[in-house]
Amino acid sequence: MEWWQRADTVTANQYPFMWNNNRWGLYSINPGKPKWIVDSTNRITGADNLIIVDTWQFISYTRIIAGGPTYTGVLHVDGVNVGTWTDNFGWGQSLCIGAYDKDTALNFQGYIDEVRVTKGVARYTTSNYTPPTAAFPDSPP
Repeated sequence: MEWWQRADTVTANQYPFMWNNNRWGLYSINPGKPKWIVDSTNRITGADNLIIVDTWQFISYTRIIAGGPTYTGVLHVDGVNVGTWTDNFGWGQSLCIGAYDKDTALNFQGYIDEVRVTKGVARYTTSNYTPPTAAFPDSPP
């Protein structure tokens, strides 16, 4: 999955994405430190100030089959690998974009655009990459 985001603030804890009642999600904490959490546990933690106020940033999280029921998850910010972790968890059904379930105090404060979730394609591996500079192409009708 991938998206563009523009944070209005990095002084509050907030969730741009959350799945399945707090099972999976990207969490940004003060001061702009991204964290990928699963079951309320930090699995990937980036450096301070990676999430920048008033700046469009490209975020991606990719799960790559590592063998059997095991996956390697990779978090990138602006094409730079923030970290990886290995899991065998299921994804679940519900997806909240810009929100943390029903707790509005943790909603993302800013803008989210060009969201793409693709099943069965690992677009970004553990390497760094150059993020796109244009909108995703439209799908045929």
